Amino acid sequence: MIDKIKADLICKMHYESVHKFCVHQLKLNHFDADDVTQEVFVLFQQKADTLEDKNIKGWLFSTANLKVKEFYRKRGKEMDYIPIEYCEIEDTAADVCAMLEERNNFYIEKIDQYRDIIFRHLSNREKELYQKHYIERKSHSQIAEEMNTNAKNVSVMVSRLRKKIEFMELLVLCTLGQWIIKLFF
Repeated sequence: MIDKIKADLICKMHYESVHKFCVHQLKLNHFDADDVTQEVFVLFQQKADTLEDKNIKGWLFSTANLKVKEFYRKRGKEMDYIPIEYCEIEDTAADVCAMLEERNNFYIEKIDQYRDIIFRHLSNREKELYQKHYIERKSHSQIAEEMNTNAKNVSVMVSRLRKKIEFMELLVLCTLGQWIIKLFF
């Protein structure tokens, strides 16, 4: 059992080392590390009266590790796949595109054509799955009900669909890259 005064002392003593651990685990993203570290110590304050002070540093670091994994899991679900039409081009890429467009060597319509080609190569069932999973953000169990299958099958279908789309996008990017290489070399 840890009283409030001792809990405050533990927070002051271990905050910096837990924060450094989170920064390292989150690949030097200090803003996210601040949030995760804060979550660890809020949880510690909430549970301090039920914890023993024997191996509190181990508890803090294992909790930090779990919170980092939880962060990646949440972030992965949020950023698992971003539909092409919602992607923004970075400034440097936009500058290159504008320059190529000015030279009449590159047209945005080409990108739309390639996007259409990708979606034309999807079956009706894949298009339906894409709509339900990526646009409507439905869970696998909801999709399973609507498509008369089970959640495990939906999980496999989503994984295959993602791989198929990524492969086709890679082919499109390679084609676009060949255009750019031809223009500059």
